[in-house]
Amino acid sequence: MWKKEDEGWATSFCRYWRKPHPVVDFPNKSKQPHELLLGTDVRFSPPVGNQILVTQAYERMFHRLLTIRGEDSGTTKGAVVTGQPGTGASVTRFPPCAATHRWIKSAGKTTFLTFMLVQLVSAHQVVIYCTPKECFLFYRGEVYTRSTKSGFENLPSGPGVSYCPVWALIDMDFKNKAPPIVRESNIWPIQASSQKPIQWESWLNQTGGALLGLPLWSMEELMIGYAFPLFPLATSPGHAA
Repeated sequence: MWKKEDEGWATSFCRYWRKPHPVVDFPNKSKQPHELLLGTDVRFSPPVGNQILVTQAYERMFHRLLTIRGEDSGTTKGAVVTGQPGTGASVTRFPPCAATHRWIKSAGKTTFLTFMLVQLVSAHQVVIYCTPKECFLFYRGEVYTRSTKSGFENLPSGPGVSYCPVWALIDMDFKNKAPPIVRESNIWPIQASSQKPIQWESWLNQTGGALLGLPLWSMEELMIGYAFPLFPLATSPGHAA
């Protein structure tokens, strides 16, 4: 059973991003990476905070996923976004010898899903974001929540078309199993995962989805990213994605 969230950070996030925001127009080639303010503290588990850095890899991955979905006629669907261990490391302090240190959020898979959520909500898409404990459904300007254990059933149907699955952004640590996705699920899943096939291969083989990878930060991006004071030194590393 979905529960409507009348107030709270997710509702504030939804209302903020359903307004026009030119800063998220694709592609933004004028400044890479660039800072993106989220309008509120995003308190997923783990929490993301109120701002992220958007790298060129994020922009390219977003556009690639749009292309894959656009080519999907119902025979294949979904994607796994993975990367080398450390791609989503919690935080990076750079340079270590600087007199004034700044925490910068790494270009991780969790942060990428947050960027995807911004793009989809601002485009008025129906999207579900799944964390280890809770699922958030963004639907027609409202937010609904329920336990992740409820799975991917009882979701809104498409707007009068034969094939319009719900975007599903999945950021969950399933340890030694994959999420409960089957070909009949009314979702178009994008799972952020480690490179362990046991965490995604069962559903990916069923749906014929794509396996994509995010690269590590380049040295140039680290240098540019250091200019953004996203987190002071006192910030807990546990608060980064």
